[in-house]
This record gives sequence, structure tokens and C-alpha cells, in this order.
Amino acid sequence: MDETERRISEFERRLKDMEDREEIREVVARYGFTADLGYDEEYVAQYTDDGEYDIGDGRMHRGWHQLYEFIHDPLGGHKRHVEGRGSQHTSHNLIIRVDGDSAWAECYSIVFVRTGPESFGIHTAAYNHWDFRRVDGRWRIRRRRRVPIGDAVHSPDGVSGREVMTEFVRAFR
Repeated sequence: MDETERRISEFERRLKDMEDREEIREVVARYGFTADLGYDEEYVAQYTDDGEYDIGDGRMHRGWHQLYEFIHDPLGGHKRHVEGRGSQHTSHNLIIRVDGDSAWAECYSIVFVRTGPESFGIHTAAYNHWDFRRVDGRWRIRRRRRVPIGDAVHSPDGVSGREVMTEFVRAFR
């Protein structure tokens, strides 16, 4: 391979990595929009068939049925306390790394919920670790782990941000 071919190959690799990261950012954005707007089937479709959501505090949702019930149940906490009141899921400070057909991301998330006609309060603020898998050419969520921001002493399940933001922490060791 000559220098030009090597440079083109490197450019194509870097471009693919950037495209994958952007697609994953869109998955995270769609996740919030579908949760806020009541698109329950679309919310679940973003997960792999064996997808998991570890919401913390001992609550884990595994597979299509449990994820659907979590987001869809009209008597469940999400419909009554979040979406049903008017919500805005946000994820920010997203760090993404791609390795072939697997990827991870770590970020903060804040869910704002309407508290009055012109006011919102913070429903939750959390650390998040996401695992993604490419399925049929499309990035999907394999697992999301979330714990409230704070230290292990103040976390409902005794987990600290350092235990969730594992890849970020590893990068600085």
C-alpha cells in the first residue's frame, strides 16, 4: 500500500468512526424524544432484543416485554410522574467509543418535569453508561445503566458515579 492509499484508508476509518458516533448520538436523542412523547413501541425498538435498562435502586428491565411495560403502563411511574406531566429527557457531555459492531457511551442525564404552567423541576439527574450493538446495520441499545448523581452514601442502591462511568474513569488511570 502506498502513502496515498494508506492515507485514504485512514481517512475512511476515521470518517466511519465519526458517522458511528453521530448515529449513536441520534439513538440517545431519539430515546429521550420517544420517552417524552409517548412513543412506547418506538422507545423499545431502540433496544436489542435482549436489551436491559438498569434504572438503579434494584430496578432492572430486561427484554422487550419488561421494557415495554416500564414505558407503557398507564399506572406506572413513567406515565404518571414523568411523561404524563410533561417531560424533557436530556443527555449531555456524551463520550462515545466504537469498536467494530459494539460501542459504549457515558454521559449525564437530566429529566425535567412540568411543575406548573410555566415551570419545570428536575425529576432526576444521573450518571449513565450505555452499551450499544450494531444490529442489521443499525445501532441499538444493548444496556443502559443509570444511577442518581451523588456519592455511594447518597445513592439509593449504594452505587457511585465511578461505578457507572467505568470507561471514563478507566481512561484517566
